[in-house]
Amino acid sequence: MLIEGTASSKGFVGRFLIASDPQAQVATIQVTDAGPANFAFGVSSSHAWVRGVDGVVRDADFDGYRAGIVSDAYWLGGGLLNRCWPAKIDLLRTDRINGTAVDVLQVLPLGGKTTTAWVSHATHLPLRWSRRDEPDVATTTYSDYRRVGKRLVPFKQSMVDRDSNRWDLKDIRIQSGVDPAIVAVKARKPDAAVNDYGIDGGETTTIPMSSREKPHVDVFINGKGPFSFLFDTGSALTLSKTTAQAAGLELVGEGHDTGFAGIAITTRFARIKDLRLGAAHVRDQYATVFDDASGGVGAQTAGLIGYEVLARFTTTFDFPRRTVTLSLTPDRTVLDDSHALPLMLDHTVPVIAAEIDGVADHLWLDTGANTALVVNRAFMNAHPGAAPKRLYDVNGSLGGVGGSGATRFGRIPRLSIGSNTFADVIAMFPGFDRGLNTDSEFAADMGTPLLKSSVLTFDYASHRIWLTSQDAPVGPEIPVYNRAGFGIEYAQGDVATVSYVREGSPAAEVGLQQGDRVIEIDGKPVSAQAVSLVKAQFGTFDNALIKLAVLRDGKVLDFSVRPRDYIQ
Repeated sequence: MLIEGTASSKGFVGRFLIASDPQAQVATIQVTDAGPANFAFGVSSSHAWVRGVDGVVRDADFDGYRAGIVSDAYWLGGGLLNRCWPAKIDLLRTDRINGTAVDVLQVLPLGGKTTTAWVSHATHLPLRWSRRDEPDVATTTYSDYRRVGKRLVPFKQSMVDRDSNRWDLKDIRIQSGVDPAIVAVKARKPDAAVNDYGIDGGETTTIPMSSREKPHVDVFINGKGPFSFLFDTGSALTLSKTTAQAAGLELVGEGHDTGFAGIAITTRFARIKDLRLGAAHVRDQYATVFDDASGGVGAQTAGLIGYEVLARFTTTFDFPRRTVTLSLTPDRTVLDDSHALPLMLDHTVPVIAAEIDGVADHLWLDTGANTALVVNRAFMNAHPGAAPKRLYDVNGSLGGVGGSGATRFGRIPRLSIGSNTFADVIAMFPGFDRGLNTDSEFAADMGTPLLKSSVLTFDYASHRIWLTSQDAPVGPEIPVYNRAGFGIEYAQGDVATVSYVREGSPAAEVGLQQGDRVIEIDGKPVSAQAVSLVKAQFGTFDNALIKLAVLRDGKVLDFSVRPRDYIQ
């Protein structure tokens, strides 16, 4: 069967094509002429390919991502209305949708993910189905069923993705009885080659990075710049609104994006004719534009580059030398095939196999993250033996697109990636109820603090990565946190108050208590300036002794707090 019509999403209107052959477990959907809403995927049995808005075609090789696409293909082929595509179906309960009695079913297509379907009890027609699209849920609704040949087909379909973007499919035209060979051709993986990139005058270009901790590079937009962009392997092309205005870009459409905190924020889009890094160019790309206050782009960052560049060039991050090198072909003189590690993509984020304290799972490799390791709650729930014996509340938070939330810290004794071992890693353990921390398909997000002593090469074309340590880190990577373990707030006159004392901290060990009234700091009367200096020390690795005289229950008590790393 072929279904064609109009697709509208993100403020754009384009065309769509659905081709399906449930008997052969083959299906595809292709949205075109819809600007940043363009996408496509195809499935032949358990093999799946995808094409994003940037035009690059790739295999869906990460298990969870591929299984989700297979489930989508099952429903494109008619879902419960066909009996050719094998699926395990269980009745969960009965319910009502807008006054209509429905049976709620759990449907697991062969090779796919579990989906939940709401089926009219009277007509036995699916009205809605949803599936977990990590870390959130994607939903499709059906209405206006009409008979086409021997089948009933919904002539109105709406899809809402995990970021809350909606696609409406309408003006539907259907061809039934289509030769399966034609469907197979429509669903076949397209030519993966794109010709929208290159390097002036050569095969490689090397760009300086601002630091080992945050790989910022200079980027030119349509000849304007330079703009300081974070080279973020966990992201795609993103601009701040200020950057878009400075580059003279027109903002179009409207979409949504969801980040760490699981909150969807509104975005706009801009089309870039030429994006240049060093001598490398990528042409004719849509960028997502965040409002400057959304958290999508940091205050000191003009934008993010990531997948669009990585998908076209072999990319080497040399953190010790503070350079990024882009190449049209891999340099086989320095890249030893025997040391290559398999690389997969979860949507557009690079994923590698790893072991966390002996437990095998997968990690995101995220050069945009300035934390060593952010461990997902789902992994810790599934593997309590790999959890630290104790998690510490150090008043830390983790932020990103859409907001931030509280997090605790703990030590991971051993993290292994291929032949590389990272010992005694201080990791973050967020407590978010939604967002990336709830993703069950990868264990953790690995950031630059663990990578800054390494050379990291991505070759998306061959699905491989090279991770080579160049110099040994000095001890474990310790994040900046309040290592004294107490808070202090200036009250009035010559008094300050201890606002909190963290369990297990140096302040707790010497007996400081929340609510203590501080009357002297380092032998001098309390002042607003003295309190500010102490609070400034909290955000550093300064181990200088902090001497406090406090008034408690009518008595003056002296305490000496020596800041240190107390996460065990």
